[in-house]
Amino acid sequence: MPHGDLKHTAIHEAGHFVTTYRLFPDLYPGHVSIIRDDEEGSLGHHLSGESPEWMFAKRDGVVQPERVEDWIVMLYAGVAAQLQFEPATGATGGSNDDELAAGYMSKWLGVADQSRAEVEARLRQLAAAVVKKHWTEIEAVAEELLHHPRLDGEEGQMVADIAAGQEGCTREGLERFRAMKAARCDEGKQLDAHSA
Repeated sequence: MPHGDLKHTAIHEAGHFVTTYRLFPDLYPGHVSIIRDDEEGSLGHHLSGESPEWMFAKRDGVVQPERVEDWIVMLYAGVAAQLQFEPATGATGGSNDDELAAGYMSKWLGVADQSRAEVEARLRQLAAAVVKKHWTEIEAVAEELLHHPRLDGEEGQMVADIAAGQEGCTREGLERFRAMKAARCDEGKQLDAHSA
């Protein structure tokens, strides 16, 4: 894949990831990747650690429409990020995101087909606003993905926080985190070798 195409994929996936992080700070971060998955038919993906259905409900099981809308905004944020990156080129991909968003509108918000266009337009505008607000973070996560094609959620959050200028978040801290993670992985491999 040409580097430019990979950059578009990185921007798209970073848009999903950063939007999830900023709209759902209590959510387990999962990971973000630009590794192609031909079986799934995706050029990359963002996986949060929780199912959307769990996030939509309060503890008493009542659906929170604003959380459903925020999740749909996250789905639209991939394309919104691509459009922010290169408005003249347009966006590619996102059809699976659109399909999921339409399903959530219908199932969780009770939006009828005839009024879907209006709700979709409003939520796409919100996605564009969130992407614009967090653009520096999205660019930083996308750039990091070009060097590290799969970031676990904590890594991605650290990259976003560094880009946002959050106090105490540094590149050195990110590298220390990665070194600790690698050391844990090496310990696990040694344990596996001894038990085999």
